[in-house]
Amino acid sequence: MNDSRQSSFKQTITFYYLYNVFSNLVFHRGIFILFLGYKGLSGFEIGLLQATLFWSNLVTEVPAGVFGDRFGRRSSILAGLACMTFVGLGFLLFDHFYAFLCLFVLEGLGMSLISGSDISLLYDEVNAEKGKATFLSVMGKSYGISLYAIGIATLIGGFLQKISWNVVYASYSLSMMVAFLCIFMIHENRDYFEKAKADESADKSFNRQVISFFRTDRGRHVLMLMFVVATFDSAFLGYYMFGQRLFEYYHLDITHIALLYMISRFISATTFMASPKILEKLAPITAIYLCMFITSSLLFVNFFITSAPAAVAVFLLMIAFPYLLAAVMSNHIHQCIPSEIRASVVSVSNMVRSLVLSSFYLIIGYLVDLLLPNQALALLGFFPLGCMLFLAINRDIQAKIVKDYLQEPASSV
Repeated sequence: MNDSRQSSFKQTITFYYLYNVFSNLVFHRGIFILFLGYKGLSGFEIGLLQATLFWSNLVTEVPAGVFGDRFGRRSSILAGLACMTFVGLGFLLFDHFYAFLCLFVLEGLGMSLISGSDISLLYDEVNAEKGKATFLSVMGKSYGISLYAIGIATLIGGFLQKISWNVVYASYSLSMMVAFLCIFMIHENRDYFEKAKADESADKSFNRQVISFFRTDRGRHVLMLMFVVATFDSAFLGYYMFGQRLFEYYHLDITHIALLYMISRFISATTFMASPKILEKLAPITAIYLCMFITSSLLFVNFFITSAPAAVAVFLLMIAFPYLLAAVMSNHIHQCIPSEIRASVVSVSNMVRSLVLSSFYLIIGYLVDLLLPNQALALLGFFPLGCMLFLAINRDIQAKIVKDYLQEPASSV
């Protein structure tokens, strides 16, 4: 790589890291369920709002991915950040359930415009300049920075809430504007698009290309992993989000809950950033089984918890393992996807995740109203256990993960 390209690459990565900081200063992340409860919403209504968010995400994921592949990943991210800015402002202006419903729909659209395109933008830039092996390292740093930012924002959000909820959401909107400027400063590598245009045999329809991919053995392999990851993530995220209600049940105040969620983000960020080193010592399929088994076991432990210290201990013990699994699965899935349809395929993955997660939120919201919070959340342990059994039965999936994962050693940037 010549000096000018090296400089351009470093500038792109720097702005991408800054984007990860500001786009994840979500000051309400650890307390938004408490905010909705403060507004008088029931557990079921909160679950319905969360389900609406993911239904919106579900409906718009694939069109957003096609938009990113067709018109540029940077343009898609910018549109998504604009949506997120308006969502934050909306919480300042409106104060009832149906307005919140509309804001959650808009947030789902914003998530769709960002989610497939931001990681695709990073992957193609890193792959073009440094090669596939470096992606895990850069992705680990990127996700780690994101999670550190979320952790800090969660703690700050607890203190901002002491001033007012309006300050929390105004600060969030301002952060989205700065993230918008960071992405605006990135020059997008469009080689993947030019290659597709130059190939006369390439299918003219992105939709047909995506469908053709999923008809291949590799595409079916990716699709099955999408459902496995979505089910595992839904169980963990259901516990993580409604854990706010669990800690409130054990009489922790908002500041302590915010501090706890900040610590959890630091743990998960450290896990992401350390994942290349961990996976030098641990086979990927072993890491997957280990993460699923420990997560399932710790969820079941909630049946027996009767105090806040025990609930906090289980929460912090569990937090690292889902993020290690995410690092393994994300890297493997990206290696399986052609660059020219990457954002579209990632959007299908996010659509699957939204479909599964929206169902989980409705069920969990209902169970939290029906049962004690620790009992409701403990039931989620059956789902990681089911994922583990599914992989154990399907040996072909295991074989592909072992074969394709990190064919060359990871390096750092």
